[in-house]
Amino acid sequence: PSKYTQEILLAEVEDMGFIDSYDFFYIPMDFKNHLNLGYAFINFLTVDDRILFEQAFLNYSFQKHGGRKLGLVSTAHIQGLTANLLHFCNRAVTWSRRGHFGPVVKIEGQRRDLRDVLV
Repeated sequence: PSKYTQEILLAEVEDMGFIDSYDFFYIPMDFKNHLNLGYAFINFLTVDDRILFEQAFLNYSFQKHGGRKLGLVSTAHIQGLTANLLHFCNRAVTWSRRGHFGPVVKIEGQRRDLRDVLV
């Protein structure tokens, strides 16, 4: 649902049991309207985590800001934490003063600011 912020969607994903399953999470936002663009990127630590996520979220009915939209899961063309970091290192959203719109990165299970990881 387009009203989901990154924090709301991430909380729902983590509440479904995936809190320690990823190292990269990003939901592109329309800054002007404060709505998401309808998709997110999650880099899972293992293939098994990705499979479990697909089973949980394929045709999933989102709990907050309900609507008729159901979850769809597909494989991204960029795979792995390093590849995602390289992809975002020169993006405006990474260096924006609105850091809460940028990707979430976890290193050894601890949430880190993407800008600190890239420096």
